[in-house]
Amino acid sequence: MFSSARSIIATLILSTIVVGTPPLAGSESWADFFRDLFSIADYESLIDDENKLTDQLNRKDVIILGRLSAKNKVIDALEEGKISFSQAAACFYFIQKETNDILEIHDKNFKHLPKETQSAINLLHWAKSSIKMSDVQLQDYENFKFLVENAECEGSAVDLPLPPVFLITDMFN
Repeated sequence: MFSSARSIIATLILSTIVVGTPPLAGSESWADFFRDLFSIADYESLIDDENKLTDQLNRKDVIILGRLSAKNKVIDALEEGKISFSQAAACFYFIQKETNDILEIHDKNFKHLPKETQSAINLLHWAKSSIKMSDVQLQDYENFKFLVENAECEGSAVDLPLPPVFLITDMFN
């Protein structure tokens, strides 16, 4: 019945045409099959877009992990009593300013405030939950909290000193 391989292939093609199913799984029609077959450039551009998105997300991950590490160092220095709350807030502001492509607003209600005040509010939230404070640190915390609340009510920036050099150099090493 079948004399050669050519006749087998022809019979297979004709039977798929008669039955009406395209030869590629996942294609619903012959038009879809040929569109998928000849749109290889589209797949390449999709893969390139996915690779760019992956690279962008990896860069953001590195930035976020770096910020988290830097903030943990600031909190550790604050807990050890090496720096004051205003110096720690200055470090938080510096970290936020240097990596400003990722916003850091703890609450949407604080979006209108200056960055210095936002950084101080973020520090207060971090410190409240993670630092075991001595009496001196507790007094410093309360004074700083009062200063931040006043700046928040007025909508003004908290006056921050320069961040300690030993913490800033650690952030870039």
